[in-house]
Amino acid sequence: MKSSQGSLQVVLPGERIVDLQEQQQDAEENGEAMSVCLGPGLIQTGDHVQAINAGLLRHIPKENKWWVQSN
Repeated sequence: MKSSQGSLQVVLPGERIVDLQEQQQDAEENGEAMSVCLGPGLIQTGDHVQAINAGLLRHIPKENKWWVQSN
């Protein structure tokens, strides 16, 4: 599941957000090292990222930063 900062996607606790294996494969194909920065509302569990808060999913693709915006 992918999101950009310009689009709005509501996430709930427990939802899988990012498949890290897929991200790793994409990075390897481009000859880059994978780097993912997780902010508030997200946690890494095994090979995926999961929401722990409800809110709007935000993502900055250039820096591969992900977070959940909530009140």
